[in-house]
Amino acid sequence: GAEVIMLGDPHNYYSFYHPGLPQKCAKSWLPTHMRERCFPDKQAVLDTAINRKFREMQRTSGILLFEYAHLFIHEETYTAFIPGSDVMGYFDAHHLSLAAKMYLAPFLCEFFKGHGFFS
Repeated sequence: GAEVIMLGDPHNYYSFYHPGLPQKCAKSWLPTHMRERCFPDKQAVLDTAINRKFREMQRTSGILLFEYAHLFIHEETYTAFIPGSDVMGYFDAHHLSLAAKMYLAPFLCEFFKGHGFFS
């Protein structure tokens, strides 16, 4: 039978709406209120209501869930950049850039492999 696969929900810069986010996060100097919007605490991102709901659905219905927000954590902070680099991971406030998709591809392949998709 077919498997249902859901992708977890990474940080949504719309929830901290400010024109130009997350691209403005690339500035070397940010006012305090922008720093909190650009680099939120990791638990605030990992424990959003939608991600908690996805985990509950995974436990109760057997769907497969690929969570990847944790892959954008750098030093306890969620970042709009590919961790350890200055490469922007977002195309706009909620869509990943091509570079981020390429960064995530090996993790997604391992997820598929771990669930027997390449057997």
